[in-house]
Amino acid sequence: MDFIDEVKAIAAKTPGLLQHIKNEAAVRTALVEPFIRALGYDTSNPAEVVPEFGANVKISGVKQDEHVDYAVMKDSKPIIFIEVKPQDQDPNKGYKQLYDYFARFPEARIAIATFDIDGMVTSANELKFVGGIFNILTQQVASTDEEFAEYFFRQLCQGERFVGGIKQQFATYYTKGT
Repeated sequence: MDFIDEVKAIAAKTPGLLQHIKNEAAVRTALVEPFIRALGYDTSNPAEVVPEFGANVKISGVKQDEHVDYAVMKDSKPIIFIEVKPQDQDPNKGYKQLYDYFARFPEARIAIATFDIDGMVTSANELKFVGGIFNILTQQVASTDEEFAEYFFRQLCQGERFVGGIKQQFATYYTKGT
């Protein structure tokens, strides 16, 4: 099953589960962990997905013993925070917690709140495409193909032909620009 199909499957079974989900643990088991796996992360690998991630900073006056329910990690740093709350809980508390976590860990770029099921699906789609774009750009910077370099040439040199010496010269510029 591809990513979209996995998310659709989770979304399709969610309405039937909601009446049985009474606490955070049930939300985690029924929705969050399958969702994290659909994103391509291994929930059994604590180097990749950290449950109860310690979101403490050593600053006087800042509340300690804070934990975000899940942190998805890259290079030992959080890149995604997931705050789990049952559907019937006031979402403002969860949003405030996410705001606090982002203030403490600015390298994290994405937050997902489980009290907003529609938002989870939207976030999943966004993650797929943003991650895909990032991977393509990373690959192109490491080793560009001619078509990609030509795209930049056409943007910068409208009406000129991308041939011969210009092609080689622009390849040099492209390498310096990245």
